[in-house]
Amino acid sequence: MMNAIIERIIYQEEALPIRLELVRSLDDPQLLWALMSHYNWDDGFAIPLETVRHAQCDLGLALMLFWEFDEARIFYDNPESLKREFYNETDNDYRTAFCQTLIDGIRNGHYQPGSNKYDTGFYGEDLDLENASRQRIRAIKTKKARERYEEAFLKPLL
Repeated sequence: MMNAIIERIIYQEEALPIRLELVRSLDDPQLLWALMSHYNWDDGFAIPLETVRHAQCDLGLALMLFWEFDEARIFYDNPESLKREFYNETDNDYRTAFCQTLIDGIRNGHYQPGSNKYDTGFYGEDLDLENASRQRIRAIKTKKARERYEEAFLKPLL
């Protein structure tokens, strides 16, 4: 069963300013994870932006948002590329701020380990000691990813 506050945010039962206040009222990193896991990204970036600005947003959630949704990785590679896509101006501002906040937060160590865990798929060759081929694949993926991403974005949080 979904948390009642998360339902109010997701199903847009309130105006945006009230929904943003509801996000701020969430007091557990796992509730923020649940919110983002159920969120319809077609509804815009105001809620995700409020989530990454939230004091309870931990490193596991930040890594999940970076790796599971395209915008932040596109922005990481080329911040100008997001401006080429058609979005209304207000949501594009939210989207840009979301990407910048998330990337800067991971890069600068703002997000700390908390109750949320996330396996980036990189490093962690020691996670599957009984399967040598998975270890090699993970090591190869890590080596290639290190050419493109900073280590802070690659380290799994388990």
